[in-house]
Amino acid sequence: MPSAWLRVRDSKIFNELVLNYAVSPRTTPIEDIVVATELACKSINAEKDIIRAKIFNTINTAKIPPSNISSEERKALLNLKKNNDITILPADKVRATVILDTIDYVSKVNDMLSDSNTYEQLKKDPTANHKRKLVNILNRHFNDKKISRKEKNDMFPTAENVPRLYCLPKVHKPNWPIPPIVDSINTIFYGVSRYIKEILKPLVGNSKHHVENSKQLAKEMRNINIPPNETLISFDVVSLYTKTPVKEAIKTVEHCLKQDKQLNTRTKLEMVDIIELLSLILNATYFSFQGKIYKHREFVYGMVRVGGDCYSTNGIQTHHMVSLCR
Repeated sequence: MPSAWLRVRDSKIFNELVLNYAVSPRTTPIEDIVVATELACKSINAEKDIIRAKIFNTINTAKIPPSNISSEERKALLNLKKNNDITILPADKVRATVILDTIDYVSKVNDMLSDSNTYEQLKKDPTANHKRKLVNILNRHFNDKKISRKEKNDMFPTAENVPRLYCLPKVHKPNWPIPPIVDSINTIFYGVSRYIKEILKPLVGNSKHHVENSKQLAKEMRNINIPPNETLISFDVVSLYTKTPVKEAIKTVEHCLKQDKQLNTRTKLEMVDIIELLSLILNATYFSFQGKIYKHREFVYGMVRVGGDCYSTNGIQTHHMVSLCR
């Protein structure tokens, strides 16, 4: 519990409700439903009007569910939401929620960003410049008939939000380090990142060194016998993703694409076109925090989450992409 003062009743209710609990809405989220429906309709070619009509009828006949929390509990959650002295975050890799003093959280992030060898504060928002480059590339590919109008529309940067930095505390480690994450949803590269992800997705895991998850590793280890004079060790690389160099990451992707004999079944883009788009994405390592815009120097930034899938790339955790067949 942070030093910021919380009413005992509010903190108790928070602990009871915050994990795996969905508070019933007071109104029907019509705008969210419409947006989600239109996004889903983009990925299908038929029956769009039928789907829209069914959703419209459902919204019209929908009734607000009864509240699943008491008025006291709702008031407590509202008090916590309005309390700017605290920051509430999910913990990294642990099923828990953390309440931090906002001043401590901001100070810790600013300490990280003060590393001039890793981060650089920008004087100007580069979004417009990146958007112009992306639009020019998309127009060129569309004119060359390498992408369809739908593909162009899906990748076209309509939103111009600056990627937002936030951090999730590792409460299972001493001094709770805070791995940086860049939220790139609804930014200029979000659509093109999703498109590139689908092209590169079949390449992931095509290596004898690839392990899907810890469950697969445990299964593989069952049949390994370690001699008495040998010891099994594991290495935890510090700041792995922030140390991933962009040039080498792109070379790895290029190498995999050259070996991919099914590439032309997934896209009309040539390898050089894919690398051009990927380079544009991975070199746009900028983000905002507390009203200031920063750039991540030299390295890729992330554990990128695109369309529900995670890929190692840009050294901060973001929504862009890669970790293929090294």
